[in-house]
Amino acid sequence: MNTQKFEQFLKAHGWDNKPIYFLAGDCSNRKYYRLGVKDKGSVLLMDAPPPEERLGDFIEMASLLKGLGLSVPDILHADLEKGFALIEDFGDRTYSRLLAQGDDEKYYTIATDTLIYLHQTFDLKKHSGLTLFSFDIFMRELDVMLEWYYPKAYGAPLSAKNKESFLGIWKTLLKPLLMPETLVLRDYMVDNLVYLEDRPGIRSCGLLDFQDALLGRRAYDLVSLLEDARYDVSHEIQMQMKARYLDAFPQLDRASFLEEYAILGAQRSIKILGIFMRMYVRHKQEKYLAHIPRVWRWIEQDLTHPSLSQLKDWMERHMPNVERRQ
Repeated sequence: MNTQKFEQFLKAHGWDNKPIYFLAGDCSNRKYYRLGVKDKGSVLLMDAPPPEERLGDFIEMASLLKGLGLSVPDILHADLEKGFALIEDFGDRTYSRLLAQGDDEKYYTIATDTLIYLHQTFDLKKHSGLTLFSFDIFMRELDVMLEWYYPKAYGAPLSAKNKESFLGIWKTLLKPLLMPETLVLRDYMVDNLVYLEDRPGIRSCGLLDFQDALLGRRAYDLVSLLEDARYDVSHEIQMQMKARYLDAFPQLDRASFLEEYAILGAQRSIKILGIFMRMYVRHKQEKYLAHIPRVWRWIEQDLTHPSLSQLKDWMERHMPNVERRQ
């Protein structure tokens, strides 16, 4: 990797001439590198090039979450203009790696308890100035599917008439869900969680990806965790974690919560169809295609909820699951 663009920043903070390893990059322009040697003194370099990536939002949200008692990386140094930051290295014990070894219940329980804690402690009135998960944001996300996935999967763009009916159904479904309840991290999934075994309780759940957080509905992050686009989650674990969450909030109307869970889950997965196809078309990243059948399974699971019957009928007519054969 060419480290020339980092050189001045790293030198200014004493991390030049250190071993550097590329760690991760996903559907955004953000990239992570490890500097130094893990367990012998290392930090992570975040490359979040502006204006597409908003490093200031990451720093602001990290401060908020840390103030609530959650585990987020310390921000050691940052250059907002260039989009560079040196942050605490949480190590490699990501939840996705640990889940591959088994003990699903343990790690999903910690992740669910972390959400419970966040939703119990976050003061909506105190942070009412944060961005809302608005109807326009929901619609832009659905447009990603219409622009990238639909034409590729069905051989032609969706007709204007059918697009109007599709978005009309979503307008009806989402209108009751625009009143915020809590902080929504948006990408709350196992790839973005790290197990910190030296920290107790929910602090053992290290959060990595939260710069796009908004004010929204409490069900969103739970469905993000349990309907993961990249990993299968057993029906038993899904049921256990939903019950665990609801038991922590006895004042909630369970039927309404589960209805919102299904609506938000379907919307999120439909958006992801578009994101994954865009990564394939733009960047030739075939690995994303392998996840699309799983995303469809989540969509079909959510469409079984009675409140989504109109959307289910529309999709059976105009957007049948072409991935089922896989």
